[in-house]
Order: sequence, then structure tokens, then C-alpha cells
Amino acid sequence: MPHITTVNNRTLPPAITYGFLATTGSMGTQWYKTIADLFADALSTRPGDRVFFQLTGRNPGGVPANLNNYLEHIDLSPSPSDAPSGNGFTGVAEVSGPPFFDPTAVGHEAKVPDSLPLRVPIDCNRYLPNPVSEERALSYKHDSTELWNPKYKKTIRGAKSLTSITPSEGDQLLELINGANDREYKVTGQSYPGDASQEISINDRLGQEDGSTGVRSGPPDSIADLSLDEIPIVSGSRFKVEKTLEAWLMEMIDSEHKGLRQVFGPVEELEWFSNYIPYGVSGKNMDGLAFHSRDGIQYKISTIELKRGKAGTSALNQVMGYARWVSNFLADGDSSLIQPILIARDFSEDAVRIAKAQIGPRPPMLVSYEIVDESCVISIDAGHPVSYAR
Repeated sequence: MPHITTVNNRTLPPAITYGFLATTGSMGTQWYKTIADLFADALSTRPGDRVFFQLTGRNPGGVPANLNNYLEHIDLSPSPSDAPSGNGFTGVAEVSGPPFFDPTAVGHEAKVPDSLPLRVPIDCNRYLPNPVSEERALSYKHDSTELWNPKYKKTIRGAKSLTSITPSEGDQLLELINGANDREYKVTGQSYPGDASQEISINDRLGQEDGSTGVRSGPPDSIADLSLDEIPIVSGSRFKVEKTLEAWLMEMIDSEHKGLRQVFGPVEELEWFSNYIPYGVSGKNMDGLAFHSRDGIQYKISTIELKRGKAGTSALNQVMGYARWVSNFLADGDSSLIQPILIARDFSEDAVRIAKAQIGPRPPMLVSYEIVDESCVISIDAGHPVSYAR
């Protein structure tokens, strides 16, 4: 599964040299929602996933973005004569392990500060330094394929430092980057100098109850001051916020959790999945999307809407609207391929009645969840438990 990570020419060299992506967020009054949002993006990665770098002028963490001759801070063979000018997409790396939390500043003149502590380990053994401009990449089409995820995400409020793209988008972006580079450079990396032992997980922290001893109520001074043990994950039988449910799903969707296997089918047929998917150019988003393939043929696309509490008819209409858009945009109008899935704590009577009245090969699936004894229980059709396994 390919991803695009946002960097600048000061944070790129340590990312490549020491092998990690880094992201951050502001700690406001709803800091726990920001953390869950960042966790969801990081937990959508898997070892072996391809990673592209998008060079920008942004400066997350407060470190100035500009650094002249930034390639001099990467051990490349052979040595390039000059750093390329301009921003855009370069590559390419692979995710090498689970995401972790570490507020260690890495690097000196070229550095990732301690204010970017949410990290994903990567291997970058080769580098293609000449960037493909955003204008070029987002306007390019090949065999009717375009980079629609990064294009439409520009309409969604709030920048994302880690964006998942579909396999076909990844192939197209790699083709563009290869075309912009006459040669690739070998990278001599170094061992990560910090502590990568604090792995990020929602599923392992379902006992962190909002308001309980040791769980933080107010925001930390900065994200670097946060302890993972202080994050409120659940509130009663529910997740603390919807984004925490999203992060849990991204972590567990391809696990052996029996309830999720009932909902999403065999792990080996789960071709691709992601969270926070742009819904056309409207500035709205789907909570999740998944592709299912068997014998190399895609046979189903799941559209996912999440609700922390009770879901009513408006939520049902949302996920059915997603299904119509995905059918037209990704399935050549074949609605029989689209499976709408609505996951919530419970459902209104009207939502259940309307869902059950739908006809067709894939009527909307209602899936309830409940936090029980530090596990997330999944039930299909709002009331039939299929798993108490974590």
C-alpha cells in the first residue's frame, strides 16, 4: 500500500539517513482527537508499504524549512553535483516496522525536532532526488488513472502529513518519478539514534478510561511532553472520540479479530485499505475505504462510515451516498461491487428499518461495537455478536 509523506529539505535528510517518517499536531482543547487522528494515519501503514516524499516549504515543529544544498546531508553514491531546485514528489522508500512514539531530536543542521514524535520506520536504500512538481503529478493521467487522493485531499480542511494512495496511484507516481530521474543514488544509512520501543497501539490501550487515574484530562504543553499511558482511549463502552475508533480500525482491519473478519472477509483478500478518503471535490471525506480482490481480480469495494455513538438515518444516508460516488468513480458504475458499511455503538430503529428494506446484491451492513473488558466486541446487524476476541 503506497503512502505520501510531507517533508521539507531540512527534515528529508535525517528521514532518509536514519530511516523514519515523522508527524505532529497542535495540542489544543481537543488534543486527544488530534492524537487519535495522527494515530489513525500512522496505523494505516504496514511493513513493505511503498513511501514517497513530497517536498514542500512547510515547517511543522517550528524548524525553518529551507536548507541549501540539503543533499550534502545524505550519504549518496555517487555524490550528486547539486541539489535539485523546486518542490514536488521524490522517492522511494519502504515501511520497515510498526509506528512508534519518540520525542528525540534527530540530526543537527538538517534535523527532525522533538516536536515531531509520531514516527514510522522506513528503509531507504536508494533515492531519486529530482522532484516531480505537484502541478505535473496532479494533472497527469495515464490509462484514465490519476492521483485523485492527493488532488481531492487539497479540498479537505486540514493538511495531512501522511496520505495513503491506491496501488494504481502508486504505480503512476513511481512512473513519473522514474521519468524525472536519469539515475538513482544509493543511500548509506545509519542506525536510528533514538528509542523506537514505544509502539503505537489503540487495541493494547483499551483499558485507558477517560477520567481514570493516570489518564490526562487537560492537554500537555507540547506533544513531545505526552506519555502514551496518559491518552484517554475509551469512555464507558465507547471510544473517547470517533477518530479513536478510526485509529483502532486501521490497526486491526487486517488482523485475525474474528468480528472484523466477519465484516471485511479474509485477510488475504484485503487488497488495500485507508482512512480519511476524499469524497470528490466537495471538501468532505469518507472515514474508510477498502478494496477486496481474489485471484488478482477486484470483486468488492467497501465504503465505511464510523460513528462513536448512535447512528441514525443521516449516517446511513452518508454511507449510501459514498457507495454511489465510489460506484461511479472507481467501479465504472457497477454498484454491485460496492458494500456500504456503517459502524457505530448502536443504531436508531429507523436506520435499522431502512437498511433492512434495501434491495440489491450488497445492502448496507450495520455493524455495532462495544468496549467490554478491554476488548472491542463487534456485532453484525445491530445485535448479533460474532466475536469477543481482541
